[in-house]
Parts: sequence; C-alpha cells; structure tokens
Amino acid sequence: MVPERTFLENKIIVLAFDVKTYGLAGIIGQAAMKYIFQRSLERRNVLEEKDPKCVFLFADESQFFINPQSDSLFQTTARSSLVSTVYITQSLNNYYMVMGSDSPEARAKALLSNLNTKIFHNTSCPDTSKWAAELIGKDYTMRKSYSRSSANPTTENENPVYGYIVEPKEFSNLKTGGEPTIL
Repeated sequence: MVPERTFLENKIIVLAFDVKTYGLAGIIGQAAMKYIFQRSLERRNVLEEKDPKCVFLFADESQFFINPQSDSLFQTTARSSLVSTVYITQSLNNYYMVMGSDSPEARAKALLSNLNTKIFHNTSCPDTSKWAAELIGKDYTMRKSYSRSSANPTTENENPVYGYIVEPKEFSNLKTGGEPTIL
C-alpha cells in the first residue's frame, strides 16, 4: 500500500480484514495501515501540489482501529491536509472502552470534538443519547400545563421551560435499518 497514491493518482485503498474472521490480526493490520495512511497525509504539502485532491478515511466499527493519541492529534490537522474522516460506531461507550485507563471519557470526547459533523441513528445506549442531546443543546420552549379546581373549569397555561431541544429518549425512536442481508 502506498498511501500517497490516494491524492497523487486518485486511488482508493480498501482494507477488509473482517474482525470476526481475522480477529486480532485483522485489527492490528488495519490499525497499522490507518496509522501509515495518517502519517503520509500529515507529511503532505497541499500548497506544493498543482491540483490538490481531497481524500477520505472511512472506518466502520472504528472503535477497533482507534489509537487514543495519534487519532486525536491527526484530527486536529486533518483539514489542512484535505482529509475528511468518517468514523462509525454503535455507541459512545465503545470509544470509552478503547481509550485506556487514563481519562477515557476525556480522550474520547477530545477525538470526537475534532470530528465536526455528527450523524446520529437509532441507539439504545443512554450515554450516547444524552451526549447527542447535549451536543444539539438546550433552549427555552413553551410548555402547556393544565389545572382544574372545583370552582373553575380546566385552565391552560403556557410557561417557558429550559430543556433539551431534542430529548435523549428520541434517539431510541429513530428508524433502524432494513432486514439483514445474507451473503
């Protein structure tokens, strides 16, 4: 594999060492190639290229291939090397699990903060749902309340309430994929 071919010759490199088939050897091989790819792109000088091309790094089940130190550092400068990174995982906790014993949450959030666009799908993980809701933010919304007394009929009031723009529970209600395909 020659990573420079991606931006010099418009080539795509695909690594498909299925973790279920290749196990730890597949993980180590793909993580090593990802690291080599990242280092190559960090050496790249887009200002010297005649027609600089954007490249991408795409990793499904990315928690298997994350390096707690080098990935965060790479993401801080990836944009200046014209690299777009797409990491897919099932939950935030998958990243916490692989970040080591020294501040795993802080390390995971440091990496994720440099992956600017986030797309959320259905999740049953409360930590991921809360994190997503926090990212989207909070704001004031008008909430109706009703009261009734023996002397008065039902009265309706609207009051401003500060809360999530998208409640964490909503992430468990998002659509899921279709039927699994058997190859």
